[in-house]
Amino acid sequence: MNIWENIKNRLSVDEVIGSYIPIQSNGANYKCVCPFHQDKTPSLIISPQKQIWHCFGCGVGGDIFKFVEEYEHISKQEVLQILAKKAGVELEKNISQKSDPARVNLNEIGLKYLEWAASTYHKVLLKLLQDKNNRITQYCLSRGLTLEIINQFEIGYAPTGNFLLQLGQKHQLDSKALLDTGLLKQEEGKNIKDKFTDRLVLPIWNKAGQVVGFTGRSVPPDKVERPKYLNSPQTDWFNKSQIWYGWHLARTHILQEKKAIIVEGNMDVVASFSAGFKFTMASQGTSFSETQVKMLSSITKTIWLAFDNDEAGKLSGDKFFKMSSLQGLQVLKVLIPSQFKDLDEYLKSWPNPENNLEASGANRSINSSSITSGQNKLETQNYLDYSISQKEHALTSSNPDLQKQALLQILDLISALDEISREQYLLKLNKLTLLSVASLSTQLKIAIASNLNYSNTDQNFDDRNTDLDKSIAHNRLEQKQNTAKNNKTDLIAWQNLVALCMTQNYGKGFHSLFFLIKQMFPDEIIEANLEEYIIRNQDELQLVLENINKENVSINRLAEMVNSAIEKQNFFQNKELQDFYLTWKQKGVG
Repeated sequence: MNIWENIKNRLSVDEVIGSYIPIQSNGANYKCVCPFHQDKTPSLIISPQKQIWHCFGCGVGGDIFKFVEEYEHISKQEVLQILAKKAGVELEKNISQKSDPARVNLNEIGLKYLEWAASTYHKVLLKLLQDKNNRITQYCLSRGLTLEIINQFEIGYAPTGNFLLQLGQKHQLDSKALLDTGLLKQEEGKNIKDKFTDRLVLPIWNKAGQVVGFTGRSVPPDKVERPKYLNSPQTDWFNKSQIWYGWHLARTHILQEKKAIIVEGNMDVVASFSAGFKFTMASQGTSFSETQVKMLSSITKTIWLAFDNDEAGKLSGDKFFKMSSLQGLQVLKVLIPSQFKDLDEYLKSWPNPENNLEASGANRSINSSSITSGQNKLETQNYLDYSISQKEHALTSSNPDLQKQALLQILDLISALDEISREQYLLKLNKLTLLSVASLSTQLKIAIASNLNYSNTDQNFDDRNTDLDKSIAHNRLEQKQNTAKNNKTDLIAWQNLVALCMTQNYGKGFHSLFFLIKQMFPDEIIEANLEEYIIRNQDELQLVLENINKENVSINRLAEMVNSAIEKQNFFQNKELQDFYLTWKQKGVG
């Protein structure tokens, strides 16, 4: 028995799914609202007997590993780690059978050391908090940190005097592994030292909820001139371009709220959670990657951006807007009053009678308007509308250079939008600046082709349109791919119906149809042919068939419609088949 089967034998599919979303009994099975599409009535069926699940609304289904992978948006290896821990299966030995034992062992040791450090720092802070006059306690009070928040984020304190190095030596820990994880540091020709000293430390977790690094914040008064914030170095465990701080805590709230607040600093996340905004995550400073934006797009389509009010925050916000818009995300700007430098400082200004270490701070309720304290709430505005309003003086200026610079900055943002939105904003600029739509459109095309960086506005933009046609073609291809991606779940559902017809020996055109679907979604369909698909998914297909029969749907009639549509070469556009599919889909299995 391999590791996957061992875990499946120990965990029930209803137990796993029920730990993520509410499920209800449905005879021998269970049913629930599907989390993978806009589902109003329960259309996801769970079969404990077959250890599988299937959604009759979007067609997605599989076993416990597939559910966690889709729900958590993580890799198969990360799923294995999560479910192995839940099942009480020792993973290290099993993994080492197929991997380099030395490499696996090093990775596991690093994770254990990082978790040990987080726990150690946290215990130190909890002990210090017993003294109300201690400067660390006073600092925590000034930041509005409650005990609940300190425990939830496992916030700790790193003492001076190479505390971690000495403790590691006492416990005979591998000093090289401590160096590799970034817990210790060694400058060239110098002694090994603690990476973090006299700092409040916040563990940074990966998507699987494992500690992979730390952020250290200096505690005032700080007599040594050093950076206010210090992050772990890039390691095999910590890659800041692939991590959102707070992901494993905020993800469920983001799915529920259907939006995410993105801030710059980890302390901003802590402050947001304290104020009730538990759908908040942070990039590591003002740097972020396309990988991080794609991670966001997998769980929400709406972003509330709350970067700092300084110039760096504004520049970073524009970059984030462009990257997010190209991924189809809607970006709103959180309006932080100008007298506050960041969201943390703004939230601390709100009345909060529970601002002490004994208070739980957990009984605040929030609604869709995000009211969290009295009449206080976070106001938002469409990011591009906000940007235009901030530059309205320059955009309407009689100074040609000032107006041109502002226009280029706004056009650079507009270049990331879809064609309809671009035209809408060109009309807005036309009314605001009185410049012709034709001239604005010409400059926009140059921005699209060149991906202008507005911080370099003295360049000759008229000479930078050589790749215009290629850029437009690329944008059109992206739009087609996004449309196809939106239809993916429907196509998978169609594919199951086609496979069902094939299992009943109806028709000869199903192989060609399966091949067509596979061509459209090669990454989604791993099976080589229809027969292989049926063999691999026979349990799930049987579950689909049982529920079709429950609804008194004639499989014969279905097969006839499918065959007819194939012959007419209009399978996906066939009105009769579409009507059947939509009716069956809406009925669900209740």
